[in-house]
Amino acid sequence: MAGVCLSADTAVRLLVGLSAKEATSELRGALCSVLQQNPEALDRPRLLVQAMDALAKSQSAEEGLLKAISKQIVYHMVDFSVKDLAITANACQRMLVRDGAILESLVRQAESQAEIKDSTLPVCWSHFRAQQAGRRRGHRSSRA
Repeated sequence: MAGVCLSADTAVRLLVGLSAKEATSELRGALCSVLQQNPEALDRPRLLVQAMDALAKSQSAEEGLLKAISKQIVYHMVDFSVKDLAITANACQRMLVRDGAILESLVRQAESQAEIKDSTLPVCWSHFRAQQAGRRRGHRSSRA
């Protein structure tokens, strides 16, 4: 892919269109690299949701990439629809995301949306809440 300049939109579209079987690890890595080098280009809620879903489905998530796009996700989370929240939560669960900022913003935004109740996404929200509770306990015990 040397010499080819892809936009973040194009990289996300390619990740969305590729199945895990079709894409080589080199191709997935190159597409993830495009996103990691320019996380600010993921500047719309829909694009972020598509990126998270594609990363989870293609099994391409790398810690560095998630860290790079974390601020964008947290910043744009307030504009996520209920469906966007559900897709992102499921993607985070599949990727075993441990980024506290992403998890906290997901939980807070879900709680602010009247349509989402614990019964709607029980596994996702209970998973995130348990991780948050564990992180708080660990944080308190490290202070002592």
